[in-house]
Parts: sequence; C-alpha cells; structure tokens
Amino acid sequence: MLYLPAPGRKPFAGPTPTVEEARAAWQGSVSYFGTYIVQPKTRTMFHYQMSAANPTAVGGWFMRNFEANGPEVKLIFPPTTLDGQQVRNLLTLKRLAGVREMWPDFRR
Repeated sequence: MLYLPAPGRKPFAGPTPTVEEARAAWQGSVSYFGTYIVQPKTRTMFHYQMSAANPTAVGGWFMRNFEANGPEVKLIFPPTTLDGQQVRNLLTLKRLAGVREMWPDFRR
C-alpha cells in the first residue's frame, strides 16, 4: 500500500472537514495498493495497481528505477515537466522496526 499526502498538509480545522478541506486532501494525495515486481539486475520495479483512491488508476502500472541501501529504498521517477522545467522526483522509503519507530508517541 502506498499513501502520499500533499506536502505540508495541515489537519482539518474541526472533527469533520469542510468541503474545501476534503477536496484539497483528496486532490493533493496519491494512494493505491497492488503488487509489484522487482528486477534487481536492471534496478527497476513495476507497481501494478489493484485498487486506488482514483478509480481511473485501477489496473494501471508504473515503472520506477530504484536504489537499495540497507533499510532504505529510493524510487526514482521518470523525468517529467513542471512549469516548463524538466524535473525528476525521488521518493525514499524506509523499513521501520516496530511500533516505537513508526509511532513514537503511541501509548497502550
């Protein structure tokens, strides 16, 4: 499962979001789950979307290059154009070791 909220996302003002808050949260995030295939020799990974928050993405797939270093994997996205400039996005994922590392403030 992958969930990427919009950078700098703020909490809702109240217990129930306003229409504007809900729209901004929905439009600014990416979430899906599915299967993936890793090709170590070519350092590529294929993500196959079995379900997604955006129903038009279901059945789609992504190819990403990757670099692995211990508990971290860096996904390297293909180049894209943003405001007329070519950019390349990177996403670093880290394997977390238990509840304490994932949620430091957790209390039972």
